[in-house]
Amino acid sequence: MNWLICIAGEVASGKTALAAALHAALPGSVRLAFGDVVRRRAAAAGLVPTRRNLQDVGLQLIAAGWTAFVDELISGLDDGPGDDLDVVVVEGIRHQEAVDALRERLRPQQCLLVYLNITDEQRRQRLAARVEAESSLRHEVEQHAAALRDTADLVLSGTQPADVLVRQVLERLPNT
Repeated sequence: MNWLICIAGEVASGKTALAAALHAALPGSVRLAFGDVVRRRAAAAGLVPTRRNLQDVGLQLIAAGWTAFVDELISGLDDGPGDDLDVVVVEGIRHQEAVDALRERLRPQQCLLVYLNITDEQRRQRLAARVEAESSLRHEVEQHAAALRDTADLVLSGTQPADVLVRQVLERLPNT
């Protein structure tokens, strides 16, 4: 694999939109989401998929270990990790340990950690539009996400249109 693109940010920062746009812009790329693993686990446990329940299930997966969490995330890769994939886009990064485990498991030639930054007020507005509780902003999971801003290779404004964000990311990927 040439590139691992990790999309990080706090809740409602635009991670999913950017990951989808990047996947569309990079033919042959694979898009994975930690949130998909969490939602599958919550459904298997019979939980209502509220933000709070999903965040709590995420904490349980983290407590079980990053290797297992990442293995479950990448289990759907057809050719196995790193074989003939050019780009893997992973959304929902909220912990440095997730990036480290992905790097170790996939062993990309290059890894780009992209952090989407928006203000608390912008997050509140997006959560209100989704009819989600503001309390999710204070959940333990979200406290770890903000620390990634300092270690990110690229910090972008999550309020920019997806095409602008994609262009900014692609400028950092010279071999795609």
